[in-house]
Amino acid sequence: MLRARVTTMAALVVGLATSAAAQQPATEQDVRQSAESMLQARNKAVLAKDAVAAAALFTGPIVGRAAIEKAIADNFKVSTPNPSTLDQVIMVGDAVRLKTGSWSGTLQTPSGPVPRKGYWSSTDVRDGNTWKIRMETVTVTPPPPSSEAKN
Repeated sequence: MLRARVTTMAALVVGLATSAAAQQPATEQDVRQSAESMLQARNKAVLAKDAVAAAALFTGPIVGRAAIEKAIADNFKVSTPNPSTLDQVIMVGDAVRLKTGSWSGTLQTPSGPVPRKGYWSSTDVRDGNTWKIRMETVTVTPPPPSSEAKN
């Protein structure tokens, strides 16, 4: 009876130790690499103007994938993006991360192309073994004032 308890206890300790080791938080390098990989997938989809692939990176319980895909496709009709950059990644627990970076591109207007740039941030969540964008915010840096506006 004692031997059975000791064996059970040993198995429990090994099981808990293995489980705890498997749940160790990722290193900063792992977090950064995962975020870079996701940004590369986004850049690839955006540069190819592939709204389906870009929307697949999002999870949107409120809006839904179809609405996200349509918004991205509509944006591709009037803009040509450049690859975005990743500046910072911060983990918030094991299943949420915050990312920030910068973007640039060209907006097609009736007067001709206009260069645009700005900053972005996203809140990503784990969806199984994959990261998905839950929320993204984009800002546009205003162009410098024209020489006519200075006079």
